[in-house]
Amino acid sequence: MSQQTINIGAAVDDQTADTARDAFDKTNDNFTELYSHTADTSNPHSVTAAQLGLVIGTNTQAWDADLDAIAGLSSADGNFMVGSAGGWVAESGDTARTSLGVGTGDSPEFTNVNVTGLYQIDGVDFVTNKGGTGCATMGSNAGASLTTGAQNLFIGTEAGNAMTAGSNNVAIGYRAGYINDGSGVMGNTFIGNEAGSANATGIYNTIIGYSAGRLYTGNHGLYIGYKAGDTSTGGNNTLIGREAGAGLTTAVSNTIVGMYALRTGTGIQNTVLGTQAGQTTGAGVRNVYLGVEAAQNSNGGDDNQCMGFRAGESIGAGDKNVYIGTEAGQSNNGSGNVYIGYQAGQNVTTTSNRLIVANTNTSTPLIDGNFSTPSIQFNADVILNNTTTDTLGLYGITGVARAAAMTTADANTPNSGDATTDNIIANLQTRVNELQTALGATSGIGVFA
Repeated sequence: MSQQTINIGAAVDDQTADTARDAFDKTNDNFTELYSHTADTSNPHSVTAAQLGLVIGTNTQAWDADLDAIAGLSSADGNFMVGSAGGWVAESGDTARTSLGVGTGDSPEFTNVNVTGLYQIDGVDFVTNKGGTGCATMGSNAGASLTTGAQNLFIGTEAGNAMTAGSNNVAIGYRAGYINDGSGVMGNTFIGNEAGSANATGIYNTIIGYSAGRLYTGNHGLYIGYKAGDTSTGGNNTLIGREAGAGLTTAVSNTIVGMYALRTGTGIQNTVLGTQAGQTTGAGVRNVYLGVEAAQNSNGGDDNQCMGFRAGESIGAGDKNVYIGTEAGQSNNGSGNVYIGYQAGQNVTTTSNRLIVANTNTSTPLIDGNFSTPSIQFNADVILNNTTTDTLGLYGITGVARAAAMTTADANTPNSGDATTDNIIANLQTRVNELQTALGATSGIGVFA
């Protein structure tokens, strides 16, 4: 029966409401309906599970003593619910750690824990034993293609992404060693974002630094520093320093140390040490540049040795030069020169085959020679056997006194018959004789005989 509602009318005494009899009749009918659904007529609030449509064990939980015990446990902060022989208990601190088997200190201890396959920590993918044996990866798509490769470690998004069969490789950083692959690929260490990212089949490379060796494709390379050897493709190079050899392409077998040292070029077997040393060596080979900005503007020359701050700075395409000393040969772009000393020949330009020994930037160096003639000039007194300081003047050896005593026409040829010249030659012969005696010569040595 549906509920019966008593009509109370629209207003007092409007003669439209149920009579008192009708109203109580409806009330009795409603209570009779209610009592018919109770299991205990003495308790009208009691109903059965069946009356509620419930089936114990199917859609409602039966009473259980364990649940009562759990409900009675303390919910204090740090409590663990632990089962025991005596029933359920709440534990915390060392007691809980002991029950969980992780020791009694603040550092959990685990024994013989084996984790295999893919798992995540804070959303980061970890994979162990992927591919062959001993491989581990961490990061999205790190070592994603590993199949038979062994003893590899790849950490970072897409680090070692293409590796399938290589062994004993380490790639750490975003896309480090990105396309490195092949059954023979081994012994590579790529550390840094995109370090060695384009090295497909190289072996035994050590590349460390952001974008170091990014396009490098060779073998046996050592690149350390931000963008060191960034675009280098040749092998057997050692590049250390920020952007050291950054713009090299096919250059091989170079040793380059210093920020921006030998920054561009295709040469081979060059040794460069110093900030911006040999910065634009080009295709030059077998050069040795030591010092800050030594041979900074070199461009294709071979077999040069420039040692010292800015030594041979503007050497250009010059070959076979030796510049030793701070700013020695700084402005020269010739070939075959030997300049020794602080600022020796600093302002000499476009000159070749010249010898200069000096300790300052001077136009009259202590020793000035010409390898083409050949000739040599001493702009100083020459002492023989440590017994005299006579100034000498003869062909190829010019002293200060001779320049004053001889005419311009006599500048290169001794003038026999001139008293001053004859006296100088006589003095020289005396010194030569002394030298002959000291050397134990058995025959005479003549001067202009």
